[in-house]
Amino acid sequence: MPVVCSPEELNFLHQVLDEAVNSLPVHLRTSVSKSKVAKRILDCTATGERNRVALRIAGLADFQDARKVGGMKSRSRVWTPEQLARLKQLVGEGASAARASVVLKRSIVSVRSKAADLGMPFTTVRRIRAARLAREQLELG
Repeated sequence: MPVVCSPEELNFLHQVLDEAVNSLPVHLRTSVSKSKVAKRILDCTATGERNRVALRIAGLADFQDARKVGGMKSRSRVWTPEQLARLKQLVGEGASAARASVVLKRSIVSVRSKAADLGMPFTTVRRIRAARLAREQLELG
């Protein structure tokens, strides 16, 4: 049986489709993929579903392993209690995010983000330089 949608519902479904397609890796954002996602969203809509998240999940059902396609794999790793303790120690000692990333074998972005999550952000290079310049000026004069 055909489903009739109001202009508002069509706009909503278009937004859901765009969100779903934009969540795919770039190499999968093709017209064929967009058509598959749209068909799945419309099929789900025909059952009466109007929940944005449920529609997105239905639309992306064919792409559950999309991150593994083309060599892309999820690289997220869980932080161990030992790593968290070491990160806190490094931040407390005034180490840079770059140094902590080498010690913990994680990206600088990951290390900065986790330190901020713990409420212990790294001191920025700008502040370190400003403090050093202030110290040198005090020593000189």
